[in-house]
Amino acid sequence: MWCRFCGAWAKIQTPQNSIVERKSYTKVYEKREPEVAAELVVQLEADLAGREAFFTSRGLTPQTIQRYRLGFHRKYHRYAIPCFVDGKLYGIKYRIDPEREKYLKKQGKSYSKYISEKGGVNNVVFNSADARGDIPFVLIDEGEIDTMLLTQHGFPTICPFSGNNSGMAWRPEWMAHIRHIPSIYVIAQNDEPGELIAISRLHDIGRGQIVRAPEGYKDFGEWLRSIAPQDRTRELVQRLSLLPVLEAK
Repeated sequence: MWCRFCGAWAKIQTPQNSIVERKSYTKVYEKREPEVAAELVVQLEADLAGREAFFTSRGLTPQTIQRYRLGFHRKYHRYAIPCFVDGKLYGIKYRIDPEREKYLKKQGKSYSKYISEKGGVNNVVFNSADARGDIPFVLIDEGEIDTMLLTQHGFPTICPFSGNNSGMAWRPEWMAHIRHIPSIYVIAQNDEPGELIAISRLHDIGRGQIVRAPEGYKDFGEWLRSIAPQDRTRELVQRLSLLPVLEAK
């Protein structure tokens, strides 16, 4: 069965008890240039001052926050993750402030956990620069925060910069980022939707293998946050023992 929202595919049981398999489908988007002012990122970076705990509590260091130019949007009450490709700003993804999220839930009001900056182009690969050069492997994650976290610990990681649709599979034009890399590891979250997304992604790529965080943790980010900061890289190396760790970022 194909999910039109995430592009994932699966074998399903039909009423006649026969197994039907459908390949994943990748929607084709018209290519367009992003229309997001880079000056906005400067303001978002400045407005993050005093609010860095959102990112540091998720394991990101001040150096990583600065490298990826993370920020905060005061009007939206949201944390900002911009996506640059070859120095060009393609889009900004906003994650709702957890405190505001709690308030809206308490009030019974609807909200979107993620939104995107108007004029952005989200059908690109986040952190694609780290997939370049002579590297032996790359990890492909679902989200930007874990992508930054794993890269920070020396494991080159990329993910679809999918705006408010984190379940995107893999598009043909993205193969240019990974075609030259010998080994590809697709990260699956430890739940049924995450597994389905990873299977779909691996199917679209055509090679590689799936890796997961230890049982009992939703993803690598949640697992790493349970480990003392000084031990995280060592634990990652042990967990991903087949992968040669690179110099930590």
